[in-house]
Amino acid sequence: MKFVDDADAWNAYEDAVVPLVGDFVTIMESAWVDYAGKFVDATTTQMIANANGYAAAVGRWAAAEGSANAGYTADVELAKAVRSGTIALASAAFYKAMHAADAVWVTTVLPAWETYADETSDHAADRVATTAPQWETAQNDIADAALAFNTAAVPVGTQLTMSLNENFSDWVSDVATADETYGNELAEHGVTWTGSVTAAEEGLGNDTIVNATTYVHLATGLDVLLTGAIGEAVINWTGTVAGQLTGMPYTPPATQYAQFVQVGETSGGGVTADQQPQPQQQPALTPPSIDWSSATLIGPDKLFGGFVYKVKTSTGKELRCWKPGADSKMRYFCHGYSFGGASNELSPYGNSVSIIVSECYVEVTAAQAAAGDVIVFYDEKGIARHSGVLDKVVGNADGSLNISQCTLISKAGSLPEKSWTLGEELKTYRSANTTLIFHQRTAP
Repeated sequence: MKFVDDADAWNAYEDAVVPLVGDFVTIMESAWVDYAGKFVDATTTQMIANANGYAAAVGRWAAAEGSANAGYTADVELAKAVRSGTIALASAAFYKAMHAADAVWVTTVLPAWETYADETSDHAADRVATTAPQWETAQNDIADAALAFNTAAVPVGTQLTMSLNENFSDWVSDVATADETYGNELAEHGVTWTGSVTAAEEGLGNDTIVNATTYVHLATGLDVLLTGAIGEAVINWTGTVAGQLTGMPYTPPATQYAQFVQVGETSGGGVTADQQPQPQQQPALTPPSIDWSSATLIGPDKLFGGFVYKVKTSTGKELRCWKPGADSKMRYFCHGYSFGGASNELSPYGNSVSIIVSECYVEVTAAQAAAGDVIVFYDEKGIARHSGVLDKVVGNADGSLNISQCTLISKAGSLPEKSWTLGEELKTYRSANTTLIFHQRTAP
């Protein structure tokens, strides 16, 4: 209602003031127009008087040079006096009209304005008195709501922050473990690659030497045969010519070089080359194994540090193994643990894993698997990426291994040995798409 009262007061004020303002403007405009007209007329009169006085002065100056300047000055002063008098009259009329308008404003408009201002102030005071309690109540309600929100939300926010910190810590730990595993795998693969290259280079060198030796022996034998055959031919030719000269027939001796004995062929009867008696192998009294004591240094591993050793199996097969240097964090990796080289800090790599499982182990099915068997993870190229020793074997109804319950102990790079589920290992070594299980051979 206060706002309505204010509007009514304003309307009443406007009804009283607007006509008065109109009258005031009308009076002022009329006075201003009259003043402006008289000012222009006075200015024009002055200009005409100045021009006339100037012309008269010039005329008088031309007629009588001594009095011309005095006449000109008198005319100019007269024109100025006329102009000033006209302007003074116009100004007096303007100010008289303005004072009359001010009197109307003071006697009529000002009281109306004061009445409006007083009523507006009263209404404002009433409005403040009415709304202040409501505003205070609203402020209190807002404070209560904020307190309730803080009471309910702060513990939730604190719990959320703690959960986020815990999850972040777990994430950092998982990433660190994954990075270390990746680095260890990279190191293992690098060692495997270096060993494979070293073995390939050594094998190539050995093959080159063998082939060269075979070539020399063969060439030497051919030279001997050729020289002998030429000698026999000369002897036979000489005998034949002598027989023709003497009339006595020549009988050539039995040849020694004209025939080559090939494998599977006979030379005038007898035993073929592949029928020579072969030595009989004695059955092994112990199962094939790795002779770790046979480790012999080949040289330093220039790519990943440490050293490359050769180790022989009990059957004479040669393996390539990596041994760490004194400053290496990793003392052995998964293959060293799985195949028994950990105590000597020797880890077979590359093709050596294939030699070990073919010489010293026999492949078994998942249904035949037992604790202590070695499981090897191969990639699509047939490279052994990882290995471990089965710790607990749990099978499925179809004969496969239960990857969530089967566990194996393995070593991931520089990390210590750990028990993993088969599923965890398969997830870690994603590049391995084939797993084979091997049981150590027993004595015949």
